[in-house]
Amino acid sequence: MWGGGFPVSLGKRRSGGAVKAGQNHWCRGYLDMQGRGGYSLVEVVLVIGIMSILLAIGTIKYKEYAIRYRTEAQTRMLHSELQKARISAVYQKRGTLVKLFPGRLEVYSSTWDDTVGVAPVLTRRLEYPITCNGDGDRVTGYRLDFDSKGLPGNWCSICVDDNDGVAVLDSVIISASRLSMGKRDQGHECKAAHITIR
Repeated sequence: MWGGGFPVSLGKRRSGGAVKAGQNHWCRGYLDMQGRGGYSLVEVVLVIGIMSILLAIGTIKYKEYAIRYRTEAQTRMLHSELQKARISAVYQKRGTLVKLFPGRLEVYSSTWDDTVGVAPVLTRRLEYPITCNGDGDRVTGYRLDFDSKGLPGNWCSICVDDNDGVAVLDSVIISASRLSMGKRDQGHECKAAHITIR
């Protein structure tokens, strides 16, 4: 007998574990001859197949998320270090230099660099290579000079190359008045005209 969507009387198990005949049992499920429950091989394979598909989708999404996070973190780190160098130039009332290489960033306490024997005060390794359209090249480094007023000597753009283009932020634009972060248009070179400021 059923009432309100739930069985009124559930079957009672005997010592053998079987349900009494003639009584309702809403979770009767799959019982074999001895009254033991279980799942068929088809059901187990189906559940494993569904779990495998979900795991594959989750792995792909996690990889995209990890690349996006690391690219954005590196972009924010570049922006932060450039801001610190700019503020340091104003505070010390002397120029500072930042040199960018594809795999690292170097900050100097003056406009002198390692070519005259001055060691950088900070060196940061970069997980993803960067490109820049400023003064210099990939071998000797791109120079970013900030004068004693914190103004950059040259305007340029710095782009993080993550190869997937999934990050929301992957570029830093250096202009006279500010440092801005943005997203480079897919397939374009690293120039301010191809970067959307965010």
